[in-house]
Amino acid sequence: MNFTPALFLLFFAALPFLLPMIMPNRWWLTGITALVGAPLAWHVWRLDQFVRTTRDPDWASFDLTLFEGISLFFGLGVTASAITMILRARGWRMPVRLAVAAAIFIAPIVWFGSKAAWTEWDRRPPQQACLEARHKIKVAGSTFELPTGEIFSIYTQQGYSSGVFYLSINKYARAFCYATANGKRTIGATAISIRFQQVGRQCRSAEPPTQWASELCGMLYSGKRSVNIQHTPVPREAWIFSPDEIRYGGFGGTLSNFDDASKAKAATTKDRFYTSHPSLKTPDGNPLTAACTQYSNGPHNCQVAYSTGDGVHVMYYFHSHGANVAERTAAVDRW
Repeated sequence: MNFTPALFLLFFAALPFLLPMIMPNRWWLTGITALVGAPLAWHVWRLDQFVRTTRDPDWASFDLTLFEGISLFFGLGVTASAITMILRARGWRMPVRLAVAAAIFIAPIVWFGSKAAWTEWDRRPPQQACLEARHKIKVAGSTFELPTGEIFSIYTQQGYSSGVFYLSINKYARAFCYATANGKRTIGATAISIRFQQVGRQCRSAEPPTQWASELCGMLYSGKRSVNIQHTPVPREAWIFSPDEIRYGGFGGTLSNFDDASKAKAATTKDRFYTSHPSLKTPDGNPLTAACTQYSNGPHNCQVAYSTGDGVHVMYYFHSHGANVAERTAAVDRW
């Protein structure tokens, strides 16, 4: 049987509501409340406990939502029945009592429907002019031009709890385009975060990816299937930031791995080691240096950080297999 919205509303909202409404007196209402309400409350409680502890809560969450809805409308039916009995005892006419009961039934439907409609409206995608714009973002003394890409997050304050445009979320992307007037206005930022694998939504879409995303999709996807990023020169995550304007320790940032290696008591410790490429230099004139965490099994987790001048620092993370981390660092940095 296919459940249309009307049938769903009938079975899981109207029937639980009508059951207590047809009770002839308060004693019947008390009995049906105990006989139906108590098992419903117990079942909702059990499902809630199961959802909190199971590793695969999707189907249980649906059941919990369903029974919460049934319990809600049953409780509203009990309330409406009690109110209409009181109104009947006081001589109120049937049409008025029915109107009161209907209002009690309709109120949550209107509330949740309005909330769902607002959520859908809030999730609407940005306009085409926003999606096609190129935005000028100034970090310290350098200006960067970015597309409206879901891989970017733009930080405009020292902290992380506010003033952030997450371009992977539609409402933040719309706000970002409003702030830049669809690319016509330069805005200041304290940091730019780039999470390259978030481009996957475009790569898996039936529509061709936008121009800026096509190269990434070609490297990270084979058809519609993702490629392990560890086998590509693409870093997992990158940051462009002004250390004077943001608390960079909040995202594990450092100013220079070369400086960190120079200050370290040993090039290799139990948890961390540094490696430098013998011939490649960073813009600050130091050897390209990576700081990596050692694992007994699996890839090394590596970080590269250096200054590009004008008060701007770059930092990125990547995985490296095998012993030749310096060559892997060079391949990622060249990309």
